[in-house]
Amino acid sequence: MGVNLSQMRTPAPALLPILRSQLQGLVLYEVLTKDIGWTAAELARALAEPEATVHRETRRLLETGLLTATRLGRAVVLRGNDANPVLEPLRQLLIISFGPRRELRLALSGVARIDRAYIFGSWAARFVGLPGPAPADIDLLVVGDPDRGAVDSALDGLEAKLRREINVTFISADAWEQASDPFVRGVRDHALVPLDVVDDGI
Repeated sequence: MGVNLSQMRTPAPALLPILRSQLQGLVLYEVLTKDIGWTAAELARALAEPEATVHRETRRLLETGLLTATRLGRAVVLRGNDANPVLEPLRQLLIISFGPRRELRLALSGVARIDRAYIFGSWAARFVGLPGPAPADIDLLVVGDPDRGAVDSALDGLEAKLRREINVTFISADAWEQASDPFVRGVRDHALVPLDVVDDGI
């Protein structure tokens, strides 16, 4: 099963419960960890959320001084407020909490012969809003027939950045399609966060 961001309505994100909502965490993650400016409309498209809902969330963040707004023509561009002393530690918390999905996707994109990839286990469960303790590690499932050394090289340094051990499980595309396999059945029956991995190799 995949994850639908529009269905996440937990009062506080299970990955970082000091925040008000999952959407707040995702908005902050996008704005504070990418060196670009965002409009509310761009954030809404990126997060697959209603623009009005994202606009309300960004307005709250502007009021708290975490974000700044610059008007460029008719557009209002949002960025992190670097003058706020909490911004850098908050950015690190967001990377550790919400970063695995993007960081793993970027790392694996381009590794040849990966058919698909998923995060499963406790991090995936917390990401989709299921309650529980903070995940101690990240479980990564790689489907296909990639060179395992290439995967290890692609992931090099990410454990330090994400502050969690990354456990990689490799499985062939044929095995992944076998619903009778106990491991496959167990993974599919629980939280599963797909990674949009692009294989530009052969």
